[in-house]
Amino acid sequence: MDDKITYLKAWEDAVKRTSDALRSGDSELADKCFHEMEDAYERYKEVADFEAQMMGSNFSVLNHQFESIMPNLMVSNKKTVNEGISMIKRDKNLLSQFKFLNSLKAYDGSVSPTEYIKESLSLSLKNTGKKQLRESNKKFSKFIIKNGIIGDELNEEDEKFLKDCDYLMLNEKKLSNLLEYNKRMTSVSNYIKEHAKISSADGIKPVKMVEGFDKKLANLNESERGLVIDIINAKNGFAEERRRNFYEKMKNECLKKVDKLIAENNGDDLERLNKLRENIISQKYCRESIVKDIAKLLEIGSILSDQ
Repeated sequence: MDDKITYLKAWEDAVKRTSDALRSGDSELADKCFHEMEDAYERYKEVADFEAQMMGSNFSVLNHQFESIMPNLMVSNKKTVNEGISMIKRDKNLLSQFKFLNSLKAYDGSVSPTEYIKESLSLSLKNTGKKQLRESNKKFSKFIIKNGIIGDELNEEDEKFLKDCDYLMLNEKKLSNLLEYNKRMTSVSNYIKEHAKISSADGIKPVKMVEGFDKKLANLNESERGLVIDIINAKNGFAEERRRNFYEKMKNECLKKVDKLIAENNGDDLERLNKLRENIISQKYCRESIVKDIAKLLEIGSILSDQ
């Protein structure tokens, strides 16, 4: 049953019981039912607000919702992960937008950011129409809502970046929006320029996360697999020291693999591998982001094993 309907029925039931209690003079029961009514209303409003927010969002923001919770879903609800990835892969409009965002993540600062964005837009969206993009985004919104996918909260800078990306993808530059379009272009240019080193350091593509995660998880022993699942499920009482030790172990394994590749490399990928090494070294243990950090290290390790 739809959550809104569930909470609406709970609210209606609480209203009736509050009314009955008042009529019978049972003020204590009336207070209890009234608080249940308030709780049902707040829950209904939360769901309704979330649905409205998602239906009003476009691909960049929706994709953030999906990607940021993917490490948890890979353990708790892999079916939903596969459904979302399949939807993106099979819908050319969603896939085009996904490719555009990935191209921005790959920006390394070697060319003009504005020209890079313009070319990325042209190449990524050349076989799409603005109306079709919006229709596909609505479909993806419904997927997010249906599965109750609530990702990490965006900070102000990242939220503005994603919304500006959506604007560039969904609007043609015209005389009527020239000023606004150029403002958004400048904003996105400044963002990818500022985040170039971080964005280009590892070259990981989120759509490959499931395959990489599964492959790396399969290579762990039973004790380590249980440890990863405990971390991702964030079980209460999980020892902080065990979290940290496992994180450092995974980090060191990735460093060993990348060092081996650097030693064997003939020079073609040396710059990329050195950037990846710097990125791994710079990562620090953080309890708040341990789920994403562990998933990222698993993904890096899997990709390095294939090279």
